[in-house]
Amino acid sequence: MADAKPTPPKPPAGLRPGSRSFWTRTVADYDLNPGELVLLGEACRLVDDLAKLRGAMAKAPVTTEGSTGQVRVHPIYAAIANHSRVLAEHVHRLGIPEPAADEQGQLFGINASTSARDLAHKRWRTA
Repeated sequence: MADAKPTPPKPPAGLRPGSRSFWTRTVADYDLNPGELVLLGEACRLVDDLAKLRGAMAKAPVTTEGSTGQVRVHPIYAAIANHSRVLAEHVHRLGIPEPAADEQGQLFGINASTSARDLAHKRWRTA
């Protein structure tokens, strides 16, 4: 008798479609322990936050006035850079490829070649 595949864990509530898709593909491709599932949930929320920040960035000027009247880069750029760094750290800790984003910041795929994906499968799946 073949082993029944366990039901994959459901994504956290409130995720946007792109990050929900990232969750679903990731839990289908990798065997994650409970701690890793928490980290994946946080990564998905970061993806959502980045999409919102990019949407706000599209409406915001590149520069703004600082406290003493100087011209400075809009703070949203620093927030995007910080969120991107934390997302990269999360997926690195999980040992999975980083999600790729389209121009609107929506998650549409995983940034990895077929051979890299195959190697990742070997790491996380046992025969």
